Amino acid sequence: MIQTDRLELALKIIEKAGIELNENFTKVRKIAHKSDQFDLVTQFDLSIQKMLTNEIQKQFPEDKILAEEGEASQNTFQENQWIIDPIDGTVNFIHRFPIFCISLAFYGKEEKFGLIYEPRNNTLFHALEGKGAFLNGERIHVSNTMNLNESLVTLGTSVLGASELLKHLHRKVRRVRLLGSAAIQGAYVGWGVSEAFIGYKMKIWDIAAAYLIVKEAGGRVTNWYGEDVEVHQTNEMLFTNGKILEPLSKILSSIKLD
Repeated sequence: MIQTDRLELALKIIEKAGIELNENFTKVRKIAHKSDQFDLVTQFDLSIQKMLTNEIQKQFPEDKILAEEGEASQNTFQENQWIIDPIDGTVNFIHRFPIFCISLAFYGKEEKFGLIYEPRNNTLFHALEGKGAFLNGERIHVSNTMNLNESLVTLGTSVLGASELLKHLHRKVRRVRLLGSAAIQGAYVGWGVSEAFIGYKMKIWDIAAAYLIVKEAGGRVTNWYGEDVEVHQTNEMLFTNGKILEPLSKILSSIKLD
């Protein structure tokens, strides 16, 4: 495995974060509301983020950090920046539904990488720009599925309430799933177990790592019109294996957004 100093640190601290979440999985959550009653945060989101940011600042004090929780979330995307989601899938975590992850990425002038760690099943995705995408150290690639009607497609939970999109996809794809974690759903496209993930009005920390994983696994990250997008262009995002992009974007581009 090719490693840089920053990637080596990232691998160490994301595993440390996963151990902490596993140790606290059965403990009582202290739940607070952010923007509304459905936008939740726990003490573990905050403690994981604090640990990650402290470890990064200790070793790379000049690096910038963009993170989901607290004041750090007010920053904008810049070069030489770490992007952190301490728990992607917080609602799942609150309910002890075991689909959640830590997402950690670095976007710099000299290197870009992304890591997604699912602590409940010890699954670590990572990608280093130009060097490929990996699952627990083994190279991964997007699926070879060519037909939309043979495709498994996942949706972000905020996508038009999801119900509107389900109506448009019904009988056009094999099945639709909502897993509750944008990072995991993106990574699964890179893994080749899903052909597409459709997101809408997401935040950069949701998908910064998944963006690199999908691209390094041979997939495409576009808007709903099939046009390639940068990592910060998260309003209408489509992660695909590239092979079903044309028919799927044709469906999505016909939908009128709110």
